[in-house]
Amino acid sequence: MQKSYSTRLKITGRGKIRRRSTTLGHSRMNKTGAQIRHKRRLRKLAGIHREELSRNLTN
Repeated sequence: MQKSYSTRLKITGRGKIRRRSTTLGHSRMNKTGAQIRHKRRLRKLAGIHREELSRNLTN
């Protein structure tokens, strides 16, 4: 896997591709605690992006 992909994505043991949540890099003061907690979790990659990316990762 390329370094650019490996820093942004995680491939689980079953082959799912997970990504980091957006909008948590800065300005946490304006967000509620619940928003910050929920955004800490990894998200699934959308279907069409997952298919395209999985093709690129195998090459």
